[in-house]
Amino acid sequence: MTCYLTDTTDPDEVARGYREGAFSAVKLYPAHATTNAALGVTDYDRICRCSSGMAELGMPLLVHGEATEPEVDLFDREAVFIDRVLDRLRRRLPELRIVLEHITTDEGGRLCRFG
Repeated sequence: MTCYLTDTTDPDEVARGYREGAFSAVKLYPAHATTNAALGVTDYDRICRCSSGMAELGMPLLVHGEATEPEVDLFDREAVFIDRVLDRLRRRLPELRIVLEHITTDEGGRLCRFG
């Protein structure tokens, strides 16, 4: 199964779950981005230890890539998330295996083509 990532997810538990075969990946939902995402990530700096540990293990991060700030237009949510969150994460942890789910924009498509 996948592990639901929150601001307080314990990186040691994620690693243990992956090593023991309970988790196959970690799912990142920005808080309030979609149904049942109320407990999703609100502060991406708080998941650094978790994402670093995942990179070391080769554990995939499955991303629902959507900015949730109210000032972001509905049609720009994916592109803004890529620009503000995903690009920074990829630069910081280039070895982290990332799956950007349900791509709906040119920005998401370009991201997949080169990396």
